[in-house]
Amino acid sequence: MTKRSSLPTTPPSVLEESLYQSCRSRMERGSLSFFAAARLLGRKDQRAVTLLYAWCRYCDDRIDGQNLGHRDAPVDQHLLPETDRTALLNQLMVDTKTMMTDPQKFREALFNQSLDPALLAMGYLAHHRGLPYFYAEELLKGMAMDLQPPHYQTLGDLKVYGYHVAGVVGVMFSHLVGLRDPMARELAAELGIAMQLTNIARDIIDDAKLGRIYLPREILKDHGLPQDPESLLREWDHIRRSPEKSPQLFLAVQEILTEADRLYATARSGLKQLPWRAAWAAGAACYLYQAIGTQILNRKNRAWVSRTKLSKGAKIAGIFKALLLLVRDLPFRISHPWKLSSPQDLWRYFSS
Repeated sequence: MTKRSSLPTTPPSVLEESLYQSCRSRMERGSLSFFAAARLLGRKDQRAVTLLYAWCRYCDDRIDGQNLGHRDAPVDQHLLPETDRTALLNQLMVDTKTMMTDPQKFREALFNQSLDPALLAMGYLAHHRGLPYFYAEELLKGMAMDLQPPHYQTLGDLKVYGYHVAGVVGVMFSHLVGLRDPMARELAAELGIAMQLTNIARDIIDDAKLGRIYLPREILKDHGLPQDPESLLREWDHIRRSPEKSPQLFLAVQEILTEADRLYATARSGLKQLPWRAAWAAGAACYLYQAIGTQILNRKNRAWVSRTKLSKGAKIAGIFKALLLLVRDLPFRISHPWKLSSPQDLWRYFSS
C-alpha cells in the first residue's frame, strides 16, 4: 500500500506559477537585455530560460555580495573574507546538487518554499526539462575561480574562464530549447564567452575597484599598463584627465572586443541549428551584447566614466537584425526539416 504524502495540498501548477513569477521579476529587474531577448521565445522555453537566469543571477549575487548585479552599499561593505565566500559557494553547490539530483527533496522544498526560488528553479529544470547537474557544476567551478584574484596570462586563459562563467550558460540554453546538431554546442559556448568578454571590457574599472583585473597580462604588458588593480586605477585617473593623449587602456580593451566580435560572428553561424524562436532570441542577445562592445569602442576612454548602456532604439535594432538572420537561414531550414537531436546524443556529446 502506498503511503500518503504529508506535504501540503497546494496544486503543483500554483506553486510552479509562483516560482516562475518570482524568477521573472528577477530577470526583468536584473537584465533588461536578457529580458527583451527571452520574450522572443515560445512560452515553454521562455519560462525555462527565465528559471535558468534566476539561478545564475542568484549564485553571482551571493558570491559577490550584490543585489541583481548591483551594489547597494560601498564596495568595502560587500567584500567578504575568502573563507566566507568559499563557505557560501560550497553551500550553493550542496543546495543546487540536492535540488537537481533528489526529486523527493526538491518536491518537499517546492511545497514548503524552504529554499530560495532560484534554487528551486534548477530543481524544476532538472526534473521537468532534463537539465543535468553537470552543467551547473561547471558554472560553479567558474565561480570558484573568482574566489582568488584573477591572473590570466593569455587571452586563451581568459576564454577558459569565460567558458566556465558564461559559455556553459549558452550550452544550458541550447539544451533547454533543443538543438538540431549537438556539434553546434561549441558555438553556443562561444556566444557565452563573447558576452563575458564584453562584460569584462565594460566593467574593467569597476572590477579594478574590487581588486580584480581580468585583462590578460600579455595584453596589459603589450600596452604598457600596470598589472595590479591599485596601479591601474591610478593610471585610469591619469587617462581620465587626458583621454585623447592616453589610448593605452582603450587599445587593450579593443583587443578583447575584437576577439569577442569574432566569436559573435561564428556563434551566429550556428543559430540555424536552433528552433526558429530560440534562434531569434539567441540572435537578439548576440546583437545586443555586440552593440554594447561597439558603443565601448565608439566612446573610447569615456566608456568607463559612466556605464555603457543601450538605448531603446538600439535594442529594437538588435532584435530586428536577429529577425533578418532567420530570413537568411530560411533556405537551410526548408531544405533541412527540423529534427531534434535525441537527449542521449546531446548528453553524450555535451559531457564529452
